[in-house]
Amino acid sequence: MSREIMLEQADKIESFLSDLRATQNRYMIPERIFRLARRFAMEGPTKTLIATYNSIDTQLTEMTRSAAKKNGRKKFGFMRSPDLCAAGQRLLLGKAMLSCKARGEPFSQGCIRSAEKLGIDLSEFERLTHTKLRAKVTEMRRDLWEVQKECEERRISWLEGLAQDRARAMVENDWERVMKDMIRKTEERRVNRKLTTVIKGGHTGMNRVQVPLNEWYVSEHSHELYHYNHGCFEAYPLDTDGLYFPHHTLKVLPDDASRLKLLRWTITIDTASPKRIPLPLERMERHHCTC
Repeated sequence: MSREIMLEQADKIESFLSDLRATQNRYMIPERIFRLARRFAMEGPTKTLIATYNSIDTQLTEMTRSAAKKNGRKKFGFMRSPDLCAAGQRLLLGKAMLSCKARGEPFSQGCIRSAEKLGIDLSEFERLTHTKLRAKVTEMRRDLWEVQKECEERRISWLEGLAQDRARAMVENDWERVMKDMIRKTEERRVNRKLTTVIKGGHTGMNRVQVPLNEWYVSEHSHELYHYNHGCFEAYPLDTDGLYFPHHTLKVLPDDASRLKLLRWTITIDTASPKRIPLPLERMERHHCTC
C-alpha cells in the first residue's frame, strides 16, 4: 500500500480515508470493537472471543487493502490526460472489434469489458458490416490524432484540476503553487528517466547469437559431460570409473567447461544400471563460451 499511495498525495489520502470509514461504518466495525472490548474485560481471553477478534482483524485488513487498491491506482505520473488515454483505448477497442468482425466471430469478452469501461454500446457496432466498421476505426484514429494535437492544452487543464483537488485536500488556497510543485516533480522524473536510459542503455533485440564450435565439453567442478545439440547443452552426470549415465538434462554450460575431442565412442548395456562410456577423450583448451 505504501507504493500505491504516497504521503504527498493528499487528495488520494483523503479519498482513501473516506472510503475506509464508510466501509467500516457499513459493517458496524466500531460498535463491534467496543462490544468485544467490554466482553474481554468481563470474561477474559476465551477461545470464542479470540476467534471473534481475529475475524474482525481480518475484515479490517481486507477493508484497508480494498480502499487502498481503489484509490491508489497508478496515474502514470502527470504526463497522460484522461482524454488522451480514452481516445487511445477507443481506438484499441475498435481494432479488436474489427478483428472479430473479419474472422466472423462475436465480440470477445475483452471487447465487452473495454466497452463497459468506456461507456460504449456494442449493439450499434454489431450491426455494421466489415467495411463500415473499418470506416469507424479510421474515424477513431482521426479523433486520437486530434486529441494528440491538443494534448498540451488538455494536459495543462487536467493538471490545473489535479492541483486544485490536491490543494483543497491539503486545506490550501494557493493551488497555483501546488501546480508548480507538481510540474517540478514531473520534470525531475523526466530527467531521472533520461539518466537511467544513459546509464543502462537502450533495450533492443538480439543482433547476434554465439554458437559453440565444438560438440563435446566436460566440467570437473560439476562432474558432468556436456553435448551441444540444436542450441541446447545436454548434461550427462558422472557415475563411477569414468562411466556416464545415458539420461541427460538440459543445462547452461558452466564457466569451467573444457572442450573435448571424441576419438572413439563405446556403448555398453547393463540391465541393472545401463551406462554410456566415452573412451578415450582428449582434452583441449578451456572453453568460456566465447567462440
